[in-house]
Amino acid sequence: MGRILEAAREALRTLRTSWLRTALTLFGIIWGSASVVFLISWGLGVREMLETAYLLRSPANADWLARGLAEARACEAVARELDGS
Repeated sequence: MGRILEAAREALRTLRTSWLRTALTLFGIIWGSASVVFLISWGLGVREMLETAYLLRSPANADWLARGLAEARACEAVARELDGS
């Protein structure tokens, strides 16, 4: 137990003395996470926009596309369940 406490104190001491490196690392983690969230949401929005535009332009294919989308979403749901999300 003493070694863990000593290691924690040393880690905090290092974070305090290297405050610029700590701040830049924290900034990088936040920036990277925000970038991932942005790109995923942007991609989903573009996908939805294209699906909607295709359905509006080609109503003859609406049934075919709707069945394909339903199947794709069902596969995504199964994959999420398998991942435990």
